[in-house]
Amino acid sequence: MHQAGEAAEQAGSDTLNAAKHLGKGTATAMRDTKITAKVKVALHEDKVTEDSDIHVDTVAGVVTLSGHVPSPDAAVRAEQLARQTEGVREVNNKLRVS
Repeated sequence: MHQAGEAAEQAGSDTLNAAKHLGKGTATAMRDTKITAKVKVALHEDKVTEDSDIHVDTVAGVVTLSGHVPSPDAAVRAEQLARQTEGVREVNNKLRVS
């Protein structure tokens, strides 16, 4: 019986911890969505990157740029714009020049 009580107590503790992390995960996802939107707007409004096919993905503040750009300058500019965006911790530039 004692083991069953300990197991039930541990399960309750695990559930509480999972709920706490779920809230943090939701907040992080919301921040990431906001960052992604800001980066996309910046790319769309910039003369160098506005006509590029750039995909933006953000996970925990780390932005990944992928897709195709017309020149090396456009790839560099896209990375600069992403880095300048509030909340961005790091940028992975996987853009291809085509």
